Amino acid sequence: MKRTMMSISTAAAFALVLAGCSSASTEDDTTRDESGDIVEEGEVGALAIQVGDCLASVGTGEITSTEGVPCESEHEYEVYHAFDLAGTDFPGDDEVANLASEGCLEAFEPFVGLEYESSIYGFNHLVPTQEGWDQVSDREVLCIINNFDGTLKSGSAEGTAQ
Repeated sequence: MKRTMMSISTAAAFALVLAGCSSASTEDDTTRDESGDIVEEGEVGALAIQVGDCLASVGTGEITSTEGVPCESEHEYEVYHAFDLAGTDFPGDDEVANLASEGCLEAFEPFVGLEYESSIYGFNHLVPTQEGWDQVSDREVLCIINNFDGTLKSGSAEGTAQ
C-alpha cells in the first residue's frame, strides 16, 4: 500500500509539489505515554502516524516509515489534523490532492489560531495512493504543519497564532 506526500508551498498561489510514500507500515517503534504522545523517538510506520505526532522529517520519494520524536525535540513536521476521504473508487491523484489541500487548509486556522496567509507555518499532507485505497481501504489524509521557511521547530504550533 502507498501514501503520497503532497505539499502546499506558497501562501498566495497554492502550488502543489508531489513526493511519494509507499508500502506503508503500521509498525510503531516509538515509546508513547498514556495519552499517546511520543516520549522516546523511534520509527513510526506511515499508517501508524497519529494526530499530535511530531516527525523528524518525512523526506521525499517513497517511504514506509519515518522518525517520530517528542514534540519538545527539534522536528520538521507536526501532525495537526486527520480526516478520511469518501467514496469507494479512488478519485485520482489530482482529486485526492485537491480534497487534501482543502481539508488541511480548513483545519489550519483553528489549530494555529491565525489564517494560513498570515502564518509563519506551511502545511503538507500525506494521502492514500490508489494501491493503499484498493488493498487496505486507506482513505486517511494526514495534515502536517512545518515552518514555512523549512527550518526545524521545537514544541507545538497549536494555538501559537503565528
